[in-house]
Amino acid sequence: MQIFEGNAMNSAEKDDTDSILVALLLDETGQTCLRYACHRALHTGQSVTAVHIVHETPETSGVYHRSKHAAGLLPVGEIARRMLVDFIADWRREHPELQTVALQAYAVAGIPETRIPELAERTGAELIVLGCRKPRGRRWFFERCVARSVMRRARCPVMMIDGSGHPVSPERFLPGNSGTGPASAAEAG
Repeated sequence: MQIFEGNAMNSAEKDDTDSILVALLLDETGQTCLRYACHRALHTGQSVTAVHIVHETPETSGVYHRSKHAAGLLPVGEIARRMLVDFIADWRREHPELQTVALQAYAVAGIPETRIPELAERTGAELIVLGCRKPRGRRWFFERCVARSVMRRARCPVMMIDGSGHPVSPERFLPGNSGTGPASAAEAG
């Protein structure tokens, strides 16, 4: 497995093989999405490209404070890369049955709504896998916005996966849907 920073992804050539792009948040939902994509890849012979989008803001200016008690700054990309390395290593230990799946991981700066479809196009992905959580307040609103934007911009299918690994209906992310109803038969039951 390889872990790259964003500049390696920027120079990556389009792969001729079929691949699955997984946009990861480094949490349990991200683990579930990665597991789903790798199981699918294992059965289809596809490779998996995992990306963690680092959403830089004007306030961060590309750096994080090391800690509240220590002076100095670390580049956001370096912190994200370290977190991604740890995330993938932990995930691999928990899923030895998926060791044979070709997996590359990237920490990339950008805005998720535009960066995910761009990276899918660049890597030749035939599927994008995104995670979603249970509807809750402002966070749910922003996740819906990202999901809708990715679905609108992507040139390949987008699979939404809930925290338990079940596909989620795209209607859940349409304007006017509060997200409070069942998203799939799995959630309804």
